[in-house]
Amino acid sequence: MPGRATAIGAGISIFCALVDDGSVFCSTYTPLAVALPAGRTATAIAVGRAHACALLDDHSVACWGDNSAGQLGQGDTQARTAATVVALQ
Repeated sequence: MPGRATAIGAGISIFCALVDDGSVFCSTYTPLAVALPAGRTATAIAVGRAHACALLDDHSVACWGDNSAGQLGQGDTQARTAATVVALQ
């Protein structure tokens, strides 16, 4: 990771760290950078069983991971490897 972890979260099959530069790394074994929306950094993370969400610096929310029950808020059940912004009302 390119810096210090400022927050961590863990689920059943996912572990994530928010890094002090606003990037997010998640892993089941080796940490990999999460593709956040272009130009955005994360300010907080939350991790579920096999998915995660980040509060972004523009106060939007983006989620990724397992979506078998529609938990990513996209209106479908397609898993996502890149963080996808959730339409909040």
